[in-house]
Amino acid sequence: MHLNHIDCMTFLQMADERSYVDEIMSETDKFTAKAMLKHLDEFCNQKYNGRTKEEIIEELHSLKNKPEFKKYLYSIMKGFIKHLDSRLRVVTTRAYFKHFKRYLKSSGFEFRDDELKDYGVKLGKVIDGEHHTLVIEELEKLFKIIPNKHLALYHVLTSSGIRIKECVQLRKRDFDEKTERIKITIPGKYAKNGKQRITFCSKESEQYLRPKLRNLKDDQLVFTNNPNPHRARQNEEERFDRIRNNAGFTKRFDTGHHEITIHSFRSWFVTKCNRIDYGFGHSLAGHDQYMARYDRLTESELLELYIKAEPTLQIFDRVEDQTQELQSLRDEIKKDRDRIQVLEELKDEVKNSSIEMMGKLSPKQYKKFRVALDEALKNPQK
Repeated sequence: MHLNHIDCMTFLQMADERSYVDEIMSETDKFTAKAMLKHLDEFCNQKYNGRTKEEIIEELHSLKNKPEFKKYLYSIMKGFIKHLDSRLRVVTTRAYFKHFKRYLKSSGFEFRDDELKDYGVKLGKVIDGEHHTLVIEELEKLFKIIPNKHLALYHVLTSSGIRIKECVQLRKRDFDEKTERIKITIPGKYAKNGKQRITFCSKESEQYLRPKLRNLKDDQLVFTNNPNPHRARQNEEERFDRIRNNAGFTKRFDTGHHEITIHSFRSWFVTKCNRIDYGFGHSLAGHDQYMARYDRLTESELLELYIKAEPTLQIFDRVEDQTQELQSLRDEIKKDRDRIQVLEELKDEVKNSSIEMMGKLSPKQYKKFRVALDEALKNPQK
């Protein structure tokens, strides 16, 4: 597509990109807007032969009063959606496109949302049912190749239900090491729903977490050095992409999304805790609809439920292994009991028959008989 009628207006006269971002109040929305603009730069460069988004905006302005204006505007929208869909999840494309529309309107373009479909501008649907339940073998394989300095983070994610964006904002003061299990307080300003909550981490994770906490001051970040939570989260997601690929977990859903993501650890936690008390895992993970129910419990009651769930949250010291070992021991005990019973029966049988024989044996024969009998009693299976 080649737009004509290039105007001499400068981009600064039409829309100031920095002003557009600065007008956004939410830090999360600012981060999303900046990410969208970065994708828009890439899209314009690839689609329009190295041209910038500023040049495309200028050309659109030159066409504002032309009959073909909307055709070109909606063509750009459709192309940008296709560009985003090839790189991002549907929910992310939707979020970026919302900011793209705001950006266009702040640049002086008017259009109605209800006419987008008439011009073929359609967003993909969020498909329900895309779900992969982690199994312990997958977790073991991942944890075996996670670098040692990042093990504390991944053990906390797996055993606490904290979101990655919440986790990278935690500071040492948010961890209470004096409780039976390390208690983690997620301040409302870190939480997705804006509500403060507490959760715990497992004994298994403590061996990696305590040394990390020991060397930090109260106001220091625990899992990252980057004070920008959006960038810190993005860095961890990119790091996990490399870990997942190295582990060989490259399978995707039909939509192109990976079956295993960094968010899968949280899902693992919720599933395991819900088996102890349905809704408990959702509550510790920060799901609104379940938090009110567990807000009525005391901290000790929450901890009691957590400790019940804890054995199923272990990665390497698992309750399943302990159960199998216990069952094997029980089987061996049963076999020993059966052997003892056979031995007792054999002993009685030999004793009865030997009484009849002993009177007929010479002293020398009797001595040999006793040696053979003792040997038989010691080794009843021979």
